[in-house]
Amino acid sequence: MKRCSFWKLIALGLLLNTFQLFSFYQEPANTKSRDTVRSTRAIRQPLKQNVYSSFDEALKDAENLQVLRIVGKGITEIPAYISKFSKLESLDLSNNSISLLPKEIASLTNLKYIKLSKNKFESFPEVLSELPNLEKIDLSGNSIANLPRKVLRFEKLKWLDLSGNHLKSFENFDIPQIENLDLSSNSLAKFPIFASKMEKLRVLNLSKNQIQSLDGSFKNIANLERLILSENQIETISKEISGLENLKSFRLDRNRIAQVPAFLLSLPNLEELILDYNTVKSVNLPDAGTKLKTFSLIANTSEKFPTEIFKIQDLRAINLSNNPNINLKEVANLSKLEVLKISNCNFSEFPQEICKLTNLRELDISKNGITKIPSQISSLKGLTTLNLSQNQLSTLPDEIGDLEALKVLNLSENSLTTLPESLSRLKNLKVLHLRRNNFSDEIKEKIKNSLPNTRIMF
Repeated sequence: MKRCSFWKLIALGLLLNTFQLFSFYQEPANTKSRDTVRSTRAIRQPLKQNVYSSFDEALKDAENLQVLRIVGKGITEIPAYISKFSKLESLDLSNNSISLLPKEIASLTNLKYIKLSKNKFESFPEVLSELPNLEKIDLSGNSIANLPRKVLRFEKLKWLDLSGNHLKSFENFDIPQIENLDLSSNSLAKFPIFASKMEKLRVLNLSKNQIQSLDGSFKNIANLERLILSENQIETISKEISGLENLKSFRLDRNRIAQVPAFLLSLPNLEELILDYNTVKSVNLPDAGTKLKTFSLIANTSEKFPTEIFKIQDLRAINLSNNPNINLKEVANLSKLEVLKISNCNFSEFPQEICKLTNLRELDISKNGITKIPSQISSLKGLTTLNLSQNQLSTLPDEIGDLEALKVLNLSENSLTTLPESLSRLKNLKVLHLRRNNFSDEIKEKIKNSLPNTRIMF
């Protein structure tokens, strides 16, 4: 593998991570996959090249190897002759039983990436600080409880993944070039105190810990863009967070937040705020307005729904699913809204106010008790995705055929026996979901013939 290909992999990974940063949050079935942002995704390593079952097998190629993978082979130790692999840039020894690193590993001066996830480490291997070109360390899924006894400096380290360990604190690391730090799924009770400046840190993942408050100084991580604090025990947000002026995305889902302070929404670059599964009673809007573009409040357990959110006029995407006490009378204020998700909100009627959101591109109003779609839906000319599944629809209005931009239409799990002929006008429709309705074979054929270029699923 040539040296240039390694940097191409890094560039591709950074691009993927940046794309994920601005994607609108959707609640998948597997919460683990959405709550843990793995820095290991940032740099894609070759999956089939340079794979060996042991170091002895790889030894014959030692002088030329730049990438070495020995994964899931039950290895308990790394031999001293690891020093013979002098050209290594990437070393993947994940899913083994290694608990210590030999001192000889320090001779791998070209090493940029080391993956030691799912091994038996109980302490952070300090010898890693002797690798001058190391840019990425993955020690996730170990049993590390002990941190370095002295300050370790990593001159070039950009990615550090210590998720899924037993850390109670994070200290003694001097990592001035760090961009992505993952400390999720540990035992942190407090927000870490970062003693040294990390001016390049962009992503910090502290989800699935035991953090109770956000007290502390943020001055050494002032350029942070994405902060993930899902699944902690946070009740209040301290004003010190105002120092994160570059923050773009903030995830606080599955905490105990009751009030959203104005100083949080005043952050000049904050565009995405995720507060699912909290007890939010009020949202305090700053006098100067907010730059917020994406807001999610799935399954808010407060009896009082915070209607103040309908005054955030620059919102582009909002997810209010699983809120049975929601009132949408003011939703028309969100004239710039492009994505609206209100699944499982106990609606028995289609909220007419939605039809005033003429910039809407995606609407999910599934899992309700809606029996009728109003003819005014024709005003949503820009709609490309419409999810009406799991309602109680027996008919659709002819005006559904006016949604000429529609690409995906989900009508599954209703009580439909036929569809309006106007549906044939939907020339851009790519996918039509019709599962679990009451169509006869004759009607099914008619639908297929009317939409020959559409993928239809009965």
